Amino acid sequence: MGSCYLHMDGSLQEAGSVLWSDGTTAGVGDGGGPATISEWDFERRVDYCSGGALLVRRELWNQLGGLDDIFYPAYYEDIDFCLRLGQAGWQTWYQPRSVVKHIRSASSDAPFRRFITEANRDRFIERWQVQLAEREKQGRLEAAVFRASGKTSRVLVIDDRIPEGSIGSGFGRARDMLFELAADPDIQLTFHPVSWSAADRAEFASRGIRIVHDLRSHLAVPGVEFDVVVVSRPHNAAGFQDLLAGPLADVRFVYDAEALYHRRLLQQVEQASDDTRSALAEEAGTMQDLELAVVRAADAVVCISDGEAEVVGQVSTVPVTVVRALLNAPEATDQPFRSRADIGFVAGWAAGPGAPNSEALLWFARKVLPILAAELPGVRLLVTGGNPPPDVAWLESSDIRFVGLVPDLEEFYGSIRTAVSPMTFGAGVKLKTIEAVQYGVPVVATEEGAAGLDGPWREAITVTDDHEQFAAALTELMIDPDAWERRRQRGLELVRAGREAGDDVTVWPELIHRVRTQEPNPVRRNWNR
Repeated sequence: MGSCYLHMDGSLQEAGSVLWSDGTTAGVGDGGGPATISEWDFERRVDYCSGGALLVRRELWNQLGGLDDIFYPAYYEDIDFCLRLGQAGWQTWYQPRSVVKHIRSASSDAPFRRFITEANRDRFIERWQVQLAEREKQGRLEAAVFRASGKTSRVLVIDDRIPEGSIGSGFGRARDMLFELAADPDIQLTFHPVSWSAADRAEFASRGIRIVHDLRSHLAVPGVEFDVVVVSRPHNAAGFQDLLAGPLADVRFVYDAEALYHRRLLQQVEQASDDTRSALAEEAGTMQDLELAVVRAADAVVCISDGEAEVVGQVSTVPVTVVRALLNAPEATDQPFRSRADIGFVAGWAAGPGAPNSEALLWFARKVLPILAAELPGVRLLVTGGNPPPDVAWLESSDIRFVGLVPDLEEFYGSIRTAVSPMTFGAGVKLKTIEAVQYGVPVVATEEGAAGLDGPWREAITVTDDHEQFAAALTELMIDPDAWERRRQRGLELVRAGREAGDDVTVWPELIHRVRTQEPNPVRRNWNR
């Protein structure tokens, strides 16, 4: 395992290295920007890593006899050693979290360096000429990196931002998808976040996920190719329509319908006042046209509920896969009833004013909270999410507390006694609802808050659109430990049953490998016309 090498000014010198067919070499990313935001900052298998900072098992070092003296005093001894590691059945990996600063070639002057490098290259070529014949010619960096990785499929995923489970809006599910794909031994995964965020890249890098911020420039690099592209959310499909119909037209396209947005807008139209209904109806129509165009142009579509899959199936013959809503990370919190307090509403505010979370909170504050305050003096609603919009920020009071972005949702769910999902409109499955159940927190939800969770799930979630019944159900769960425990345990039983039945099985890699063998959808080539 080798380190990340930096020049003395902090720019990238080597993120692993490649070996060309003529025996010359290149440091990956040499001369690039700061290593902390480099698109090469991800763990991966490489041809070799320079010997200045190379971690090797002692027994393996002894088995191979260390560096070969034939390359004394320097140059090619580390490359030779890494290739001998490969012959012995081992791999060399690049580890970006190990960082060193290195002054290149400071130990020798130029004439001597040139002489010894050429002499040792000749020795190296003589020893490894069969292996060199399998390497790329100079300059084909992307092809060399892909070959060295040992992968067979190149997958590009496009979404709004680097996903963090704590911000809601389906990003916990997106995170699961990326980690499932990255865990497949045959998939080399590249992720493009449309918007910059300060999210920690390290966890993604440690799973071998390459993050590329300038996608158009990246696609213009010689050798950058993909087998499958996954695009989440309709506005991203629209934003990259020219690429999907052009440079990526022969790449299999999976549309991840995180939700059917036009259905949410149509619900919003029904609740809108006269002065906003017309504009919302027009917006809903535009969104419906866009989403239908996207699903018809895709090679496969992913939905998270049977209801939305049925809608897609009515307008397109494209194969639809339903990925169930169980998240991978949540595990039941252990805190007992008496150690908990307060009610929780897990919200994200990226959609701005008037979005589903805003309307849900306003409905709860106006309809439910006054009844609760009378029944349970001192009760509080804790609301997560950074920067709540002005249409709800004014609700901050002794009864409603905005706690900001919560990095550790497990700690949050371990502190609250109940959770609410008081959605009045929306689309897809509300992951906040099932997430709370997975953490072992009883939930009271509206019909929209429980959308897509039918059958046995209604035994674990209290579902009502009546504000008085909503308040009564919350009151019981807040004061009755037996009722609270029964509801908690029933939810955890369903989670266990769902996992045993495979509801959270990693279906994404299987889908990718299946789609890769299909002929591309010809509709996409005419998408722009």
